[in-house]
Amino acid sequence: MTKSIIKIGNKSVGSGKPVFFIAEIGVNHDNNYTQALELIDVASDSGADAVKLQLYYADNMWPRKSRSYAILKKLETNRAWLPDLIKYAETKGVILFSSPFDIDAINLVSNLKTPAIKWASSQIYDLPLLSFAAKKNIPMILATGACNLIDVDRAVKAVKEAGNEDLILMHCVSSYPTQPQDANLRVMDTLAKKFNCPVGFSDHTIGLDVPISAVARGASIIEKHYTLSRKLTGPDHGFAIEPNELKELISRIRDVEKSLGSPEKVFIDGAEDQEYIVRLFAKEDIGIGSKITREQIVVKRSNQGLLPYELESIIGSIVVKKIQADEPILKETLSIG
Repeated sequence: MTKSIIKIGNKSVGSGKPVFFIAEIGVNHDNNYTQALELIDVASDSGADAVKLQLYYADNMWPRKSRSYAILKKLETNRAWLPDLIKYAETKGVILFSSPFDIDAINLVSNLKTPAIKWASSQIYDLPLLSFAAKKNIPMILATGACNLIDVDRAVKAVKEAGNEDLILMHCVSSYPTQPQDANLRVMDTLAKKFNCPVGFSDHTIGLDVPISAVARGASIIEKHYTLSRKLTGPDHGFAIEPNELKELISRIRDVEKSLGSPEKVFIDGAEDQEYIVRLFAKEDIGIGSKITREQIVVKRSNQGLLPYELESIIGSIVVKKIQADEPILKETLSIG
């Protein structure tokens, strides 16, 4: 049985917990170590919880004649960077982890004790590799973009059968960029209901509105690609958000979190609305010893006094303390038989 709350580093992720925000570097470091450090700085300054890299070898991923190979071969993350990047991120108060795409990458992130593994939806069909990763007993964040519900079910079972109960599912759409009308945020409801685990949203839309909406709908994690500038060359810069947008997005997400509040229906202390609730008032002076009649009562707004549905229960009650006209009817002014 998967857990409802997952620990990623020092963060608790799941329903009722603060949204865990992953600033997705991906390949936007452009194979430049200094740029990778700058991106970590941006994520930290923006209030992100984590940054994420991709660990792949193009030779293992695409045919050499493919367009993707030609583009992404030169953007491979230098794995020798990883220990220092992890330490640097720690100094900035940010968690750093990766999407591994091969056994060596999985072993590397395991040996470095990174607190999570993000599994790309394109790799969800490689069940032996997924099982190998799950057996490392590192929390698994499983993207579901390039698959249907049967594929997700198969992958979830593989993770569970490997003995890993720390699983988070990420709804996403494998379209770069994704159009808002294709985001289908209600899929998060489907995933949460079927698999009973924390669910998040990995966003590929342009702008900020869709990930904010996902938070309002219950996403426990938001992942968003970001860049130092959309003017940079590379496959992911064009649909990524820039530093000022990342900061605004996280700020607005935190505001949404506050607005969600508690599921308990209660009055808010100090709320003016309490003064606008209708109450029972005396239409005229009512002396001690008088019996309350309907004709003596009117309804007005106030933050004190008996409520209108209590009228029948006080008809005929004896007044034990004089009630002046335009004063609320209080229980202590009556002897209710």
